Amino acid sequence: MPDLVVYGVNCMWWDDIENASTNPNCLPCCPHCGSILCEQYKTTWEKQVNEYELNDNPGHKNFIAWLKGKCFKSIHEATNAYYKATGVAVNV
Repeated sequence: MPDLVVYGVNCMWWDDIENASTNPNCLPCCPHCGSILCEQYKTTWEKQVNEYELNDNPGHKNFIAWLKGKCFKSIHEATNAYYKATGVAVNV
């Protein structure tokens, strides 16, 4: 199986596919809130994160790295938690 990253449809959780849970219908889901997940090749994920950072979004890579494995219901909730944890504001 190729290296896959999975990420929440209704939450901000993301991680490697082996860290996902499955729901009663055997669909991959967030291990915290049960949100259904989308998947992407790890190389594509990393390329998109890098491109977003380079496109006038400094600190985005650090934010995404920090976010790995954490479940937040919205980007606003996630960026607020990141700011509280690091003191660094992120524009998304």
